[in-house]
Amino acid sequence: MEDYPAQYARKEVPFYIEPSKGIGKACMDSLVQLPRILCQEEKEAFSKTTDGTDLDLITKLHNVSVYTKSLCHITEVMSGPLIQALENRLETNRSRIQTLQARKLDIEKQLKEIDNS
Repeated sequence: MEDYPAQYARKEVPFYIEPSKGIGKACMDSLVQLPRILCQEEKEAFSKTTDGTDLDLITKLHNVSVYTKSLCHITEVMSGPLIQALENRLETNRSRIQTLQARKLDIEKQLKEIDNS
């Protein structure tokens, strides 16, 4: 192994993951944008392959099928779990709304009792 200069010496950095009940808004927004970005990248790569007019029919069909397969793969890998995460988030929000509405009713009841006293 070669000797590396001191500035390239490996350093250990403490790292820990703080548990969370859900995904933050910034992370969720990024996750929503990611499939769109990946599809745009695939579209740009596909466009580069179709720029040449000297492609034969078999090559064009192959390129279209690879592009389609790539889009399907992005949908399967990214969008499926993303939809599941969003559905979970929706269920959590609905549950939270019910809890807050019940709390609101309790507080209103307590306020009426105070007013009647």
